[in-house]
Amino acid sequence: MSRSLVSAALAASVAATCSAPAEVDLPKLTVVLVVDQMRQDYLTRFGPLFKGGLGRLLDQGLIFTNAHQDHAVTNTAPGHATVATGVFPAKHGIVSNEFMIRSERARRYAVGDDESPVLGVPDASGRSPALMLRDGLADWVKTAKPSAIVASLAIKDRSAITMGGRTSDLVYWYHDRRPGMVTSQWYGGPEPGWFTEFDAAARVASHYTEPWTRALPEEEYAGISREDAFEGEGEGWGSTFPYDFTELFPPEQASADDLPPDDYFDDFPYTPFADQFVLEMAREAIRGEGMGADDIPDLLMLGLSAADYIGHRWGPQSQEVQDYYIRLDGWLDEFFRFLDAEIGEGEWALALTADHGVGHLPEYRAAQGDDARRLSFREARQLRQAAVKPVLEGDTGVPRVEPMWFEGLHLFFEEGVSADDVDPAALARLREALADAIETLDFIEAAYTRDEIEAADLNAGDVVGKFRRSYHPDRSADVLLQTRRHYSTNSTPANHGTPHDYDTHVPLVFLRGNLPAGVDGSYVRTVDIAPTVAAWMGVTSPDDLDGIPLIQAIQPAIR
Repeated sequence: MSRSLVSAALAASVAATCSAPAEVDLPKLTVVLVVDQMRQDYLTRFGPLFKGGLGRLLDQGLIFTNAHQDHAVTNTAPGHATVATGVFPAKHGIVSNEFMIRSERARRYAVGDDESPVLGVPDASGRSPALMLRDGLADWVKTAKPSAIVASLAIKDRSAITMGGRTSDLVYWYHDRRPGMVTSQWYGGPEPGWFTEFDAAARVASHYTEPWTRALPEEEYAGISREDAFEGEGEGWGSTFPYDFTELFPPEQASADDLPPDDYFDDFPYTPFADQFVLEMAREAIRGEGMGADDIPDLLMLGLSAADYIGHRWGPQSQEVQDYYIRLDGWLDEFFRFLDAEIGEGEWALALTADHGVGHLPEYRAAQGDDARRLSFREARQLRQAAVKPVLEGDTGVPRVEPMWFEGLHLFFEEGVSADDVDPAALARLREALADAIETLDFIEAAYTRDEIEAADLNAGDVVGKFRRSYHPDRSADVLLQTRRHYSTNSTPANHGTPHDYDTHVPLVFLRGNLPAGVDGSYVRTVDIAPTVAAWMGVTSPDDLDGIPLIQAIQPAIR
């Protein structure tokens, strides 16, 4: 079914079951909730155990079961930026968490900005959305409705900032050196009174003496998740419950009598309590800023980043991941009940999705009989270097080639080449020779040169199309690699970043008082979220988006 037919079919489906009047009231507050690394199958695998907020979404939400981050480099920064802007990395420019800007010959962090220092943390690296090439939903709302309150909160800076965009009123993320939540000079202004009273450091410290134990009896994990101790999981902390933070980070290492050790604050994002903390702060922001208190629709962007830290460390089949989602179900129940009481039941709306999924531990897939393998980052790098060495030592026709590997998957070399002494045809031949050499490695499924990616159709449905949607000519590599399915080139237990379906397939759920519950299996994409939410907020979105509004039947009259 074509994209236009999907939209029309959804509109007809909703119209047939929705008794809302032609002019629909705007929600007073919309929440866009991005659960970092959440796989779509978590909704079904853990679904019978959800009795709270996630259970409410399953019962009352419109669920798209075939939603995808439809680009190849499935990492945090591009995933959040895509949700926020309604366009692919090819247009918003955040092609990965880190990338090389060729025109500057500089390596850049996606939200790095030396001109925007972090407030309250001397010597911390600056942060801002300066490298984003497009405005996002937050900016559209502020432009259309300047008195609307727009906020973005997350543990990760690259989540909060890419969602918050350029003009949000409040953008905060976690910093272990404060410790607590910080913002940068870009967003500026004095800290609001409610934020000072929130006392984030004390709230983070309060979990130090609270061991992370299973939220449910141990037998509730059997048959849903694998055994507690498993090869390859638990990097740094071990692999079995309980996790006692006073043992992992002994109090005698503390720099002050009344604070836990610094290492505890460093590792706090690896606990489920980090996302509980973000939801607590969200409630305070809603109260303190008066969000949802009038008829001007407000917007709250939330990134739950601990889900990703936990998923990386223990993997999607772990009891730790299951426990995180059981706890999240309870915390979202508290949050939704708060919204019902503070804003009014049926007066707020929510969209839930993820920035990417994640693959299983190779050790787990191998135990299931699949072809799976883990290579250490160093081993994979050495094999790649050995594969390209004969090419680079030959007559390349390109002087001073200095290869650089980004994230173990993408090869840059033009930063070592002067544009004045390069034959473009020789450069293209070199890229092709390097790709051919890399494809001889048994853990590489394919290597794509920038030449063949640039020639691809942005809307192509094949894997080259996904790479095209991840590609920006000034920020993407000379050769982009795709590892084989269930292969990992990183010592971190579980990983993502590929165009494989386990990395692209994410949940997508919309909840609105006048939107009927249901399940839809149409292929939809996360670029559709921003225009959908903009439509129901009464905000006009740019006309050159890659995404489309999915729920046109309840689009309100813009007033």
